[in-house]
Amino acid sequence: MAQQRKTHHIVDEQEIMRFNLRRENENGKTYNLEEFKVLLNKMGYATSGNLIKCMVNGENPPFIRIQRGKYCFNPKPIHISRLQKVWDDYGYIGRNRMASNPDKKQLELDVNRAIKMLKELGYKVLKPVTQYEEV
Repeated sequence: MAQQRKTHHIVDEQEIMRFNLRRENENGKTYNLEEFKVLLNKMGYATSGNLIKCMVNGENPPFIRIQRGKYCFNPKPIHISRLQKVWDDYGYIGRNRMASNPDKKQLELDVNRAIKMLKELGYKVLKPVTQYEEV
């Protein structure tokens, strides 16, 4: 059974309205990285470093990175197209990362198939195990 891929996130009028309302209500509040991740989670967004990077980069970003590990809402209103650009950039990063790495699932499948074939032929397949002990 093939797993379906999640469709690309589309920002709608409701989402941008909620975003700008929260931006107005929390104007001037500064968040450290952990608080910022909690805020993003409450807003229904991912908390990955790539999304955070997209949220604070570019022209008129939704959030402003004040200094390392310190964030706040942009005091200017965010247009729906700007928030959509965040999601487009985030998707682009993910697609490029997947394209640049070899397909790990295919490699696992090939290794598992090879192990199964060797076992069927009577071979014993051993996996190295590294164990550390405190001295």
